[in-house]
Amino acid sequence: MSIFGWWSSLQWRSFEKYIVLNRPDLIMNAGLSFVHISEDKKPGIDPLIFGLDEIEDYRKMKYDVGKRNYVLGRIAAKRAASTMMSRSDLTKITISRGVFGQPVLHTGSPDKLAVSISHCQCMGAAIVFPEGSPMGIDVEAINPSRNETMASLMTAAEMESGATVISNKAFLLTLLWSSKEALSKVLRTGLTIPFELLEIETIQSYSGFYVSTFTNFPQYSAKTYLTGGYVWSIVAPRKSEWHLDPLQMQNHFLAFDCGCSK
Repeated sequence: MSIFGWWSSLQWRSFEKYIVLNRPDLIMNAGLSFVHISEDKKPGIDPLIFGLDEIEDYRKMKYDVGKRNYVLGRIAAKRAASTMMSRSDLTKITISRGVFGQPVLHTGSPDKLAVSISHCQCMGAAIVFPEGSPMGIDVEAINPSRNETMASLMTAAEMESGATVISNKAFLLTLLWSSKEALSKVLRTGLTIPFELLEIETIQSYSGFYVSTFTNFPQYSAKTYLTGGYVWSIVAPRKSEWHLDPLQMQNHFLAFDCGCSK
């Protein structure tokens, strides 16, 4: 089952995806959203989307980059939750910060839901999921100028095995980085733990996406996509089966007409 939706305003556009998580013993759901704000747009705060506390948080921010990331991440999180819950009033869906800085989702629903948020340049992304099925998302732009820095944090084994699947070094490094950062959000550590603990054990190529497994966390796997100049990964429990159509995702990213990552 998949439901895509397009939303737009004068400042931003988004698309949403309803994801079915199939496990051997049960079926669960998740909501995915991507939001785009052109770099030439100065993001504002919409009272039809944000609650009073969120508006106050926004007003306290001094820098445009922080404001942009705040708007991108929270619109994506609210749209993802709205898609999953079929709820239209986004002001009733709020996101606060946990003690480790992680986003905490508040919906007023008895359902125990959590959220993972990412943003990169003019793109924001979020996935909302049941607390009992941890997930994480990360989106990155391919930037060869970061190759040396990223390579210094990768293990020789994952670089060697990854190169047999992906020949483009910048793409390989961005895939490894994105997968690891998404996993670190599942673990709620962020990138504060030694990078080698997040080592990628295997990478397999499929039609339009890649699946990676982790040496020290075999219970999780990552799916990574390359769309519209962005590399983005979702980490989920390894035994959960779920699907996104790569061609549909590519078309949605192209519709953003985003040149920010190029």
